[in-house]
Amino acid sequence: MAFDLNTLLSAELHDLKNQLQNVLSIEDDLLSCDATPVIQAKLARLKNQTNLLKDKTIELLSVIKMKQEDFRASIFENYLSDSLDGLVPELQAQYPGCAISHAVDADSSAWYDEQLLCLALRNAIVNAAQAGASNVHISARENNGALIINVQDNGPGFPADLIGKNIAQLSGTEHGLGLYLIDKVMALHSRGEQIGHIELSNPPGGGSCLQLCLP
Repeated sequence: MAFDLNTLLSAELHDLKNQLQNVLSIEDDLLSCDATPVIQAKLARLKNQTNLLKDKTIELLSVIKMKQEDFRASIFENYLSDSLDGLVPELQAQYPGCAISHAVDADSSAWYDEQLLCLALRNAIVNAAQAGASNVHISARENNGALIINVQDNGPGFPADLIGKNIAQLSGTEHGLGLYLIDKVMALHSRGEQIGHIELSNPPGGGSCLQLCLP
């Protein structure tokens, strides 16, 4: 059988993800113990970092999957508010200095791969928090049958050379893996001739806005 590097990497990353989940379970046990506030705070920081490592591992797994020629997104009808209700509290715990919120109607549904969309949204929110934003807000609206998801923050904004550019044509790592990965996730969603994509803008009032367009 031919040597398959992607299969080997996937297996190793799956194992790493499982090991990190075991570490998180141990950290939860330690956090439930009667420890001093100082120790509790350090354990909470340690758990946040472990969660971040786990997220990065899942991200790498997703990149490997999307590079495979036979990969197909598992697209079903989902409620965006449900997806965000599971994602936002987790990221809020990881970035307590950044207020993360959403205002998406409970009945707002769309057809998407929930795991992949959450991966894209996670990257968008983490990028904003790491760039220095203290507030990230997610909203959504329908436009001619498409769902437009806005991830808006009060951070420093996108570099001017990115505004109005086609992210798919940019180098994958020149501006960070995050935007590249988000764009690839969106491109896996299509309806007829319409392909999912992202748009970047810097609102006049400051900060940045990342639009995820689901056809």
